Amino acid sequence: MPKVDTYVINLDSRQDRCNCMALQLRDAPQAVYRQAAVAGSECPDLQADKHSFYGDHDHVREKSLFCSNYKIWQHANSSEADFIIVMEDDVVLQPSFWNTTYDFLMACPHFDYVTMDSWKESSQQMDAVDICHASLFRPAKMRPVSGYWGSQVQVVRITFLNTLIQRAKIYGMGPLDVWWQMHVNDGRAFSWQPGIAPQAGRQKGGLPRGCSNEIARSDISPKDATSLLQAPAQDVLPRLQCMRLEVW
Repeated sequence: MPKVDTYVINLDSRQDRCNCMALQLRDAPQAVYRQAAVAGSECPDLQADKHSFYGDHDHVREKSLFCSNYKIWQHANSSEADFIIVMEDDVVLQPSFWNTTYDFLMACPHFDYVTMDSWKESSQQMDAVDICHASLFRPAKMRPVSGYWGSQVQVVRITFLNTLIQRAKIYGMGPLDVWWQMHVNDGRAFSWQPGIAPQAGRQKGGLPRGCSNEIARSDISPKDATSLLQAPAQDVLPRLQCMRLEVW
């Protein structure tokens, strides 16, 4: 059984989402850590990847999300895990999530990075790849006009973290769902679509018991007038604990 560490990115101001994730992950079969969302300025070694920004999304918050992922990559790079799973705090995990995920990890050696249940508005059949008997799709390596949107769950092979870190230093911060398609789409990065981890706003049916409908309210799209919480960077990731946010 591979060793997996799970990280949840969560704004300090979104206790509703943290509580929902804690409920969903209370029986997770491995360690779960919380990464407080940090401002993009907390990654001073990264520039802005202006070629990847698009539309009326809040680019300040997109850089915050990227920087928060970057902090996880740096932290996990020294861990003993085989894989990391990075979750945004608006994902809805289906009952088969862990069994399906572990089956995939054990059966598919041909990937380094996947986004889970990212979606494409247009036909995706031309992107399908016959690998591991899984629903894997490889987008064209360019700035996507109609690409695979969403990064609510990412699965990363631990040996690929150095590549992610180095590409971030080369290209800078951008919206992660566009960034990976442009900059790490080298043949072992895919959109995997098992249907087990939709964003709350795309969930068909009700939300998990104990989760507020408010969790579907986006912090990134569309732009709003609220200010980004300037959370300090953390050297040690705390466990997912919503009533007390300090390190265990």
